[in-house]
Amino acid sequence: MAEGTRPSIHLRLIPSTDNNGDIGGLRTRATLKGVSFQPGDVLFSFGRQFIPRNHPSWYLYNSPSNVLSRVSDRRGPLVLTRVHENSHEIRLDQETEGDVIAEWEVSVVKNDFDDPDDLSRLHRDQGGVIGAGRSFLPHFNIGREYQCQAVIEWDLSGWPEPTRAVCSFGEGPEPVTAQRSGDTLLDCVFMVGVINSHPPEPPPRDSGDNRFCSTYWFGDLPPNLSAIKDYPTNIFPRMAEHFKDEQGSYRTFFCRAPKGPKLTSTSFHNSSIVEYDDDHAKDEHDWDLVRLLNRAMVTAWARIDAEDDGSENDWFTDGLSLLYTVYLPFRFGQRSPDYFRVTINAFLSAYYTNPLIRMPYAELNALVSSPKANHCWYSASAMAMRAFVYMLKMDFHTRRAAVARSVDVMRPMDEIVRDLLVRRRHGGADEKVQKRDWLAGVAYWLGQENAERHFREMIENDEGRVNEMDDLLTSFGQKHGPHPVEQEMLEFGFDRKSLEEGHVSGSVEGSRAWETGLKNGDRIVWYARPESCEMDIEKTFKLTVERDGEKIDIVYWPRSRGKVRCWQVLEGKYVPPTS
Repeated sequence: MAEGTRPSIHLRLIPSTDNNGDIGGLRTRATLKGVSFQPGDVLFSFGRQFIPRNHPSWYLYNSPSNVLSRVSDRRGPLVLTRVHENSHEIRLDQETEGDVIAEWEVSVVKNDFDDPDDLSRLHRDQGGVIGAGRSFLPHFNIGREYQCQAVIEWDLSGWPEPTRAVCSFGEGPEPVTAQRSGDTLLDCVFMVGVINSHPPEPPPRDSGDNRFCSTYWFGDLPPNLSAIKDYPTNIFPRMAEHFKDEQGSYRTFFCRAPKGPKLTSTSFHNSSIVEYDDDHAKDEHDWDLVRLLNRAMVTAWARIDAEDDGSENDWFTDGLSLLYTVYLPFRFGQRSPDYFRVTINAFLSAYYTNPLIRMPYAELNALVSSPKANHCWYSASAMAMRAFVYMLKMDFHTRRAAVARSVDVMRPMDEIVRDLLVRRRHGGADEKVQKRDWLAGVAYWLGQENAERHFREMIENDEGRVNEMDDLLTSFGQKHGPHPVEQEMLEFGFDRKSLEEGHVSGSVEGSRAWETGLKNGDRIVWYARPESCEMDIEKTFKLTVERDGEKIDIVYWPRSRGKVRCWQVLEGKYVPPTS
């Protein structure tokens, strides 16, 4: 609803104090410029409308109780109503004149991380406050695809010298500007307090260097996380070059969860939040942390637009973020060849030993999106790893095609990806980069029929063809490639919802968990991070339960006795090129 000039949102943030004098929330003032609204127009909305709570794209959010009385324009307070009762869409009952100003105060959540979706909310961490904009800011209705200017400014005048304020696009308190869509602020991370960072200081504003990467955290990191805090900074220049993002920047925000097990990453615009808990994170291996950080970084770039019917192309992001987590840490000199071999084998094992390997993608997506999403061990992993295997095969097949044509292109798929992402980054408001564009890039090398067939095999799991790699036996050269082996299928042996509900249910008689003594009704006191067992075929699963007032440590191998065919790059078979 622009007036003829590009609209802008100017966001001013002021930390507020709680009863103890600590940061207890944020006072926000959003000024919309270059827009006009008519009676009946929706001004803004909170959260994801019509999205189930357990869908991956759903998130918690704050909707101020007094929101209808907190918006004004040049003439004074505006009359607002909800679209319907209990709706989080707010519409105007009058025409606006001049700038539109919305202001309210948001407090930190009082039950930090009691809900698995609390990560994106505004919460306290070791004296500071961190959260994503989507948890406390609405989507202002200036057009989701419309390119607008977002200006973010902090007011720290009431806080002592060590206090710093950072967002996904730069460090305050001076204004930082981003040219993005109307949803820019929703996918922005905000952090304020006594912040530590690597590097310790941002580059001078007048340096002209916009390609900047940094890591931020409160307090002290566990030693293994502290040792890896420079990983994003070290790999960023090569990664930005890889994706042809000349003006790119990236920020990693570590935040501590009060309870675990937690070691997850959530990607936003130019940034990610890495959530950890001290009890579990301290034992994580360096390569596990590299995979987590690298995948989050790639996810910030590797995105294409949703289809016209609204369906998301998550397979693109999942597949590429995992594929480049195999390749780039070694290719860019951050880890050894052993990292490459162990990581590709971990991902292949996680896929081929997944009990849902043959379920069609649409059914997996429906399962992940259902209210019972947290009740299933394997669905989210099966979706992501299937996309990885698909991307791995497309990489191999396009390389072969380049060799067959005697074309001097070492990695055709990198060229396809770069072209798509550059087009999306610099395209106009009406230009979308979608599945058809990806398939057209693959079809250039493999032909239209083969490009569509490979994609169909991934989505429909047609005859299980995507599950096999027989056609890639010489994918790394005449002598090297993935080889078939036998591995045990994943089987945790009890219902996944037990971890959420705190009591064991659905114990599978005859499973290794059952044989170790795990019983229905046991109260779960502590448990290890189950995701690590998917990646490591040899890893045991540990949990502590309480039964009749006695605490019992349970340790078992979460695998069935039945074996399945899995593909692995065997030790000594392959050393990837560095160039």
